[in-house]
Amino acid sequence: MGRAVVAADGPAVRRAADRLRAPIVMETRGADRKQGQTDIGLTTIVARDEAVIFTEIDDVIIMMDVDEGRYYELDEVGARIWAVIESGASVAAICDALREEYEVAADVCQRDVLDFVTEAQHRGVIRVLEVSGEAKTPPR
Repeated sequence: MGRAVVAADGPAVRRAADRLRAPIVMETRGADRKQGQTDIGLTTIVARDEAVIFTEIDDVIIMMDVDEGRYYELDEVGARIWAVIESGASVAAICDALREEYEVAADVCQRDVLDFVTEAQHRGVIRVLEVSGEAKTPPR
């Protein structure tokens, strides 16, 4: 992704979630899924997992899950999400931050951020701090 604002032909948040699904190197060990996954909703508070080390290179984040020996790359939007959740943030707060910086509809942003954080939880790079009782995915 370049530095362009989110375009109508494909939201950058969706590309960030897709990027997280694809490790940049082969997985070296570990199970495919972390145990104890929680349903995530808009008021769910998520934060980075402390076992993940990372560095920023240009507009991307290169991350390594030390416990699992996996590497990931986050594009510019994924890197922004990573910054927002540094000490914990709700999915709604992540969406608010992204909508201040990118031109994206609220429902699209919410859906894509929920996909992103769900996948990040699946990969074990974020942890859920607090869960609400709301539905986890807005209508598509």
